[in-house]
Amino acid sequence: MVAGILRRGFGLPWQRVLGAGGAIKLTGDNAIEQRLRLEAEGVRFRGRKVDMKAHEFKPKPPKKAKAGNPRWQ
Repeated sequence: MVAGILRRGFGLPWQRVLGAGGAIKLTGDNAIEQRLRLEAEGVRFRGRKVDMKAHEFKPKPPKKAKAGNPRWQ
């Protein structure tokens, strides 16, 4: 639903909005277009889902504050 709304013209990368586990939730021609756009970006698929092990966002852990750093006291 979100991808379908974004697709209507907000200028955002709507094709990157996926369902749980990397599933494309759009249907019909919209689903085909989404897959083609993702593949054009170099996204790999495992069957009908995006290979999330290869493409999911993994944030870096926050840096630990040094002892005695006044910013954190």
